[in-house]
Amino acid sequence: MSLKRNSESKGMRRSGDVSASVSLKTGPNDPRSRAYQTRWISKPRINLSRKLREFREAILVDYRTGFLIVEPKGSDLGDGDILPLEVADYELRTAWCQTPKPRLIQARRLLGLSTDPRQI
Repeated sequence: MSLKRNSESKGMRRSGDVSASVSLKTGPNDPRSRAYQTRWISKPRINLSRKLREFREAILVDYRTGFLIVEPKGSDLGDGDILPLEVADYELRTAWCQTPKPRLIQARRLLGLSTDPRQI
């Protein structure tokens, strides 16, 4: 049982109609199709994950006092606390990380953070 609006019965589309919306499809390798998070990871966990080759979709960041991992949500690669996005934005900067700048930019891009080299 559906009722058509007067404008729909004449073949006109309105911007609010569901049928007029466009959906963008993302592939499985597209970072926008998966949400990422940043968390702390211990050295023993890094060694185990490297042996098991679990870092395919994650980025390991060498932080001044330890290691951070930018991982897909739900992957549980890291074994420490999950950082809020605001904290990750502060921590993932060249002042604190010894990771090469292109890799750091890639990690920030996965999180949806600014990737302007002058700001990191």
